[in-house]
Amino acid sequence: MVSANVFIKVGILSILAVAAEEIEQCVDSPGGTYEKCTVNDEAQAESSLVRALLQTRQYRQDVSTNIVGHETITELGQFLYNDSLARKTQVVDIESGLRRPRRRIIPKARKVENPTAAELVEMPPMPCRDDFAALAEKLYNKSGNAVAVEIGVFQGDFAEKNLKQWSGQYFMVDAWAFRPSDPGDKNFADDGKNDENMKIAETRTEFAADRRHLVKALSTDAAAQFEDASIDWIYLDALHTKEAVLKDLAAWYPKLRPGGLLSGDDYGDAKDTEFVPSQRWVKSFGGVAMSPDNNWGVMSALHEFAPNHRLDIHVTWMHDCYGYPAWYARKPLES
Repeated sequence: MVSANVFIKVGILSILAVAAEEIEQCVDSPGGTYEKCTVNDEAQAESSLVRALLQTRQYRQDVSTNIVGHETITELGQFLYNDSLARKTQVVDIESGLRRPRRRIIPKARKVENPTAAELVEMPPMPCRDDFAALAEKLYNKSGNAVAVEIGVFQGDFAEKNLKQWSGQYFMVDAWAFRPSDPGDKNFADDGKNDENMKIAETRTEFAADRRHLVKALSTDAAAQFEDASIDWIYLDALHTKEAVLKDLAAWYPKLRPGGLLSGDDYGDAKDTEFVPSQRWVKSFGGVAMSPDNNWGVMSALHEFAPNHRLDIHVTWMHDCYGYPAWYARKPLES
């Protein structure tokens, strides 16, 4: 986690702490060069300073550097990305970070204005998932600095809809990369196809470029970049297996502030759940949940997670915007 007075810990065998304040002095030096930031040890550069630079600030593609012999930020970003794959980790927001104006992208925990008791009690049932953004805008964006995160973006069609109703900061998290151990849904081995999908998402949301941020990372890796209680609205639409949903919930739930909106896609299950045998779900929505490329376990994951966190799960009741039910819950104001 990086902030002005917080140090980064990277690596198992070695730790190099770099103050974000010092990093900003480097990147703001005349001509955009990094004279003060040269690192002679390549291993240190890989695992600490360069990673800190990329995770705390965003850079224009034409900025130059002299770190470990890489002549442009573009080449350096590709070097780090390839290195991260080799280590089975993900570097956050390499592609979009190279194109964006420099700014800090990961929000810090902050004092927030909670919805009133009346707003929480009187909130009507949500008809369809496209209504979540309007609800979140009403409840959380009174000060204009609220934060939303969508996990599982694909080509950005849902993000595009949300950004037309939500006026706060919006983080779009997706691997946009092949995941060998995952089912086949939206899991492409072709790097060109993944890059194309990310570019489509970026283009679709360009109208909100000043407040939307593409984060190329696996779900749980991206969650680690956010401080606890720093997010107002979370929408989970990543891998739908029970195991994956439980991991996502465990990773992202602490990042949601008390009273925040937790929501997600595709409330269905490949297996029988209480009151809803799988074949009953199939009769209403078809066999998508049981497909080998999907193997949904959203319902069973939520039924396991919710009681331990005092969550009251709600489900959308109209399907005029999307063919399957979405789910949502409000995090209790007191844990």
